[in-house]
Amino acid sequence: MKAEIGWSTAIATGRDDIDDQHRKIIDFLKILGSTSSAEYENKAVDDVHDALSDYVKMHFKHEESLMDSFDYDERDKHKRIHASFVEKLDGIDRDNLHKDGGSEKLFFLIYNWLVTHIVSIDRIMIAKMNGEYDDAVGIETIHKQTGIVIENAYQLAARIMNTDLQTSSTTDDYHKKIIMHDVSKSTERLINLMELADSRVQVSGCSNFQLKRLGEIRHALTKSADSLAETAAKKIIQFCGDILSGKQGIPLGIGDVLRRQTGRVASLAAVIGGLDAMSATAKTAAFEANKVAAKVMEIELGSAASLRNLDIAEE
Repeated sequence: MKAEIGWSTAIATGRDDIDDQHRKIIDFLKILGSTSSAEYENKAVDDVHDALSDYVKMHFKHEESLMDSFDYDERDKHKRIHASFVEKLDGIDRDNLHKDGGSEKLFFLIYNWLVTHIVSIDRIMIAKMNGEYDDAVGIETIHKQTGIVIENAYQLAARIMNTDLQTSSTTDDYHKKIIMHDVSKSTERLINLMELADSRVQVSGCSNFQLKRLGEIRHALTKSADSLAETAAKKIIQFCGDILSGKQGIPLGIGDVLRRQTGRVASLAAVIGGLDAMSATAKTAAFEANKVAAKVMEIELGSAASLRNLDIAEE
């Protein structure tokens, strides 16, 4: 992923020290957004993550020192939001970070949170600090922005459902493959949008109508993720079945590929709410995919051990 992001006055707070630190975080995000496990060593990705995480924590401490310097009515809430995000950063699974798309997911997690936090929280804090905050205008702006995010997610969910319906009405395998690719990419974008929407709702709430919209979006997202997880799992089963039956040999690096693919199934399952929340067919496919993938990876490890023994014997 090449992240096309940059600083914008649209997210400026008007206070130089805070804005400079936000710019620095975005600079780190640019680096993170240009990394992937395919292009960088794991250590390089870890280093970017660690540097970014350390800087975010330093930034939070600076903001919190400002909170303590004036009569800020949202101080405790603001600090809790910081603490919750730090916990999320510290809980990043390094193995998932090293998989294809891992750094991209972390990028979107931080970028979406940062933009929402700046607009919904930091700007208000600075305005209150300067005695310039208008409650009515501030709340109206936040709710309007939240509504835009939810509406964008709703439209994307509708598109996914419409596109998904096309798969059942086409018999052309090539066309079906294109449709499924589109659904997959759209679902990934919808997951990111929903994370952004959820973070905004957590901060500022939303209307009953928007809550209903969110419920409809989650239904569409769950259905799409379930279908994608089942399809991905069945591909793993078929591919591993060919290897286990002797129809084809073991490709070089198959273990890494299978770890990424089973990881993708697990990620989609997490969106749904875990394996137990999946449909019966998707759940069965996911279990079987993990089982056959483990067998193939075990064979790969055995082959590697045999080669090492051969090297020793030749010496």
